[in-house]
Order: sequence, then structure tokens, then C-alpha cells
Amino acid sequence: MTDVTDNTEARRRKGVDWFQRVMAVPRTDTADMTPMVEVASTSFCFGDVWSRPGLDMRARRFISIACAGFVGADTPMRSHLYAALKSGDISYDELLEAVLHFSVYAGLPKASLLEQVAKECWAKVQAEGGPSPADAS
Repeated sequence: MTDVTDNTEARRRKGVDWFQRVMAVPRTDTADMTPMVEVASTSFCFGDVWSRPGLDMRARRFISIACAGFVGADTPMRSHLYAALKSGDISYDELLEAVLHFSVYAGLPKASLLEQVAKECWAKVQAEGGPSPADAS
């Protein structure tokens, strides 16, 4: 079992590396990380959980998107939707299908918000020259 108080440099570096891999953006704020960001988010969430075997990246992305959408966590929702689309791990069409499925279990208001944020993230990815709808399938 991982000791979440273990802040070794190797564990922090692994967390930063996995954050960058998962979120499709560099983690540039490493010098100013608070203990919560360094230990709970970076080292534990990305270094320990995302790096585990057993689920592939797509499965972890769908789970993260659904959880962030369910609780209405704006920043994680935007971050995970953007990363899934930017990386090409999930196509826009697949994402819209997931939002439809999500609506059955989480309700239309939450699904509407998730869909709106997905549209915004897709537009951002497209503006950056990201995958075209045909490429992302």
C-alpha cells in the first residue's frame, strides 16, 4: 500500500510525468505545488492510480469524465474532456455517445452541462489543429 505522506522526489517526478501524459499539457507549476496538489493530485492520483495496470487509458478517461460530470466539477470536467479529445484517445462522436449514455443515469441537467463543456473542448482542440472528426474515430 502506498503511503500518501511519502513525498520522495521519485514519486513526485512519476506523478508529474503521468499528469503530463494523461492531461496532454505540461505541468509547469511544480515549484509552487501545495501539499494537496503534490501529494493527493500529482503523486497519488496520477503517479499511483493512473499508472496502475488493469485499465487502459480510454477506460480511465471515460470513468474520469463521468465522475467529473456527475459531481459538476468544472475544472476537472474541462481538463479531462480536453485531454481525452486532444490526445485522440476518445473521438468526439464517441464522447457524444457517452454523454447520451451518461444522461440516462445522471440526468439531463448534468448531461447537458457535460455536453456543453464537451462542445467547448472540441472547439478548442479544433482551433489548435487537433484531430478532425474523421481522424478521431
